Amino acid sequence: LIAILMTAIGAAALTAYLMVQAEARTRIALGEARLREAQRIAGLGHWTLALPSRTFAISEEALHLLGLAPGSTLPAFDDYLARVPAEDRPRIGEAFESILRGDHPPFLEHRLLHASGKANSCAITGKSPASSLPPCSISQTAARSRNSA
Repeated sequence: LIAILMTAIGAAALTAYLMVQAEARTRIALGEARLREAQRIAGLGHWTLALPSRTFAISEEALHLLGLAPGSTLPAFDDYLARVPAEDRPRIGEAFESILRGDHPPFLEHRLLHASGKANSCAITGKSPASSLPPCSISQTAARSRNSA
C-alpha cells in the first residue's frame, strides 16, 4: 500500500513539475516574441560578441538593420569590422583592445554599414565579467538611420 501511495505521489509531483516547466517555457517564448516586436517597432537590434572566441549572438532586427537574411549570423569578427567605415575602424579597434584589457569604455558610438552600403548608428557597451553578460562580451545596439525610416 505504501509503495502504491509513493508511486501515486511521485507521479503527481512529476506531473506538477512538468506543468510548471511548460508554463515557464511558454512565458519565455512570449517574452522573446514581445522583445522582437519592440525591437522591430523601435528599429533597434542588438548583438553580443563573446571574446576571445569572437562569436556573435544577434537579434533578428539587428540582422534586418544590417541587411542580412533572417537566421544568418555574423560569422567572424573580421566580417564585423569590414562593415565599419574605414575612418571609424581605428577607434573601434582601440575600444575592443580596451575591453579585452578590462579597461572598457562605458559607451562608444560608431557607424556600421548595411549590406546596401548605407550607414546605421551603433553603440558599443563593453561589459565586465561581473555584468549579466558572459565574461569578455560586448553588447551592441544598432539603430535604423534617421534617413532610412
